[in-house]
Amino acid sequence: MDQRKIFINKESLAPAYLFIGPTDNVIEFTHHELQRLFCSYAQENGCLTCATCMAIRTHQYYDLRWYNPEKKSYVQETIEDVFSTISLALNPGQHLFFVFQDAHMLTAITANSLLKSIEEPPAGYHFIFLTNYPRQILPTITSRCVSHVIMPTSQDHGEHLQLYNFFTTISPQNPNAFLAVIEKLGITEAESVELIDNILLFWLKKYKHERVNMGQVSFGTQRTLDHISWAAEHPPMPGSAKLFWKNLFMQMDGIRQEWKK
Repeated sequence: MDQRKIFINKESLAPAYLFIGPTDNVIEFTHHELQRLFCSYAQENGCLTCATCMAIRTHQYYDLRWYNPEKKSYVQETIEDVFSTISLALNPGQHLFFVFQDAHMLTAITANSLLKSIEEPPAGYHFIFLTNYPRQILPTITSRCVSHVIMPTSQDHGEHLQLYNFFTTISPQNPNAFLAVIEKLGITEAESVELIDNILLFWLKKYKHERVNMGQVSFGTQRTLDHISWAAEHPPMPGSAKLFWKNLFMQMDGIRQEWKK
């Protein structure tokens, strides 16, 4: 993963962060950021081999609480663990992070019970939420977080890179070339879910870039993000992967035609 910019900055730590991307990518990114913060053997990067770095990677570090959802959602017992921890004052200069993996599995009740703690945590406490499904995170959580999209590299797309490229541009695409690729790949439903999530991340980052740097989001980006978001929330049923991608290609072709007018 080629993302080496320090995001969790020691000089300006935020109360809460939201890292968006494929599960393995956001976990690895979070490990690196915490190692940079806590490892005493390197200024910019964790050494990866000391006891601190190893404890962070195994989620055993004493200033880290790493949570996974119970089955399909987070339970109140997890939130109670957060409350019992933050009831204790930290030493001056000490920082403790609560990490919620698969944060989209926070229920409305568990998420809402965290809001005050996320917005104004006691000194030294911080939250990190990890997700591959940002649209399933409650807006009340998102609005309180510093968000960052972790993009997969081209290697992460592997043999599906050609298909990925068809859906990460608003330039006109050759339908015959697309059909040849989709027939050749034989992509499965499970592979389709992973790929559409990666495509969604691409457009989320483009949307954020345009809004921040240009002051407005282009028609093509907004319309494409809407379609890709809908597709990500309605993955292909068994046996329908090819039809799923063909329909999405037609929808995007329609967006390109609208955008040209």
